[in-house]
Order: sequence, then structure tokens, then C-alpha cells
Amino acid sequence: MKKKILIGTNNPSKLTRMSACLDQQLYDCVSPAMLGLQVTIPENEATAEGNAREKALAFYQASKLPVLAADSGLVFLDLPRDHPDQPGVHVRRPAGHSVLTDDEDMIAYYTAVIRRHGGRLRAAWQDAWCFMINEETVLTFMDDDEVLSRHAMLLVDFVSHSRHPGWPLDSLTYSETLGKHWADLTHAEKAVAKEKDFIGFEDDQQRFRDWLALALSNLNQ
Repeated sequence: MKKKILIGTNNPSKLTRMSACLDQQLYDCVSPAMLGLQVTIPENEATAEGNAREKALAFYQASKLPVLAADSGLVFLDLPRDHPDQPGVHVRRPAGHSVLTDDEDMIAYYTAVIRRHGGRLRAAWQDAWCFMINEETVLTFMDDDEVLSRHAMLLVDFVSHSRHPGWPLDSLTYSETLGKHWADLTHAEKAVAKEKDFIGFEDDQQRFRDWLALALSNLNQ
């Protein structure tokens, strides 16, 4: 029988990405919507790892199922970490600004930030994951600064007309290798861009897969 795992997100794009990390022949991935769950998570932690833990705990307490949760923070590599324009984990709630309620708000806000800094900023997403089997068995994974420097992407202040729902900054992220915004890339082109633009991307992905396999081994014991 397949092991049931709750994917701890209400974001359809993230649900697809996170479910794809699991072997569908071994695991039955369910969403909060499939279970009729309505879970509100404040996400007030200072790090992506803290927010991933917070999400996993909230969804676990609501479902009593093992939960895979994730969170991301955006780091502008060309700005000091304490710069007021650094979004960190508050990508949709930037300091001194009202909540960015939809993708278009987010695109407009970050276009203005990038323009303030010359129209180009190198940035990286810092991903964190949490797998919670129960409240005693919790495993986490987060990209470190070395990974961020290898995964630098270019954000520009000229906006693509294309949209990737749930991932609005793809309309500002530009691959200099292919001369296109990420929102305009095909699946095959994204694979090429990752290989050409991100140093050591596959090795870093393998480290994540190794962590996930170890985490899942605890479920299968």
C-alpha cells in the first residue's frame, strides 16, 4: 500500500513541484484541498527553515499525516544582507510596504526595487524543506550561502508579458544565456538555462534528493 503524504502548501504551482519530488508509485501525495483543510499559517519565522517547520507542524496537527513542507526566501546577492530592500522570507510582505496581494503587485514592486539599483540585480532563492512524520521526527534541509552564490540569477527591470501563476518573479528573471525571461522558457529551455547559468546545479539537486531519501527512510521503518 502506498504511504500517504500531505504536501503542505496551498500554492498550486508549488504543489506540482513538491509532488514531483516523490515517487508516485510509492507515495500517495495529497493536497490540503483534497482533505478539505483550511490552514492559516502566519509565517513569522526569521528564516525559510523556520517557516518550513511552522508550515509542516500546522498541516500535521490538522491532518495527523506525514507532511512535506517548504519555504523560500529571496536574497539579493548584490546588496548587503541588512539592506532594507532585502526581502528575505518576507517576499510578499516587504518591510515598510503593504502586503503584495497578487502576482501583479509583486511584479510592480520588485521592478521598482531593481530599477532603484541600476536595473539589474543578482539574486538567489534560498529553499528550505521540512519533512515531519510526527512532532518528534522532524527533518529539515536548507540551502547555504555557498549554494546561493552558485545559483545566482539575474533580475531585470524590463518585464516579460508572460506570466507563471504562483511564480511572478519569473517575469523579471532573465537568462542571459538564452536571451529570454524565465516566464518565456519552455521546459527544455529551463533545463538548458539551469545547466548553463547555475554552477553545480545538478550536484546541489542531488544533495537535496539524498536528504529527502534519508527523510523518507524514517517513514518506511
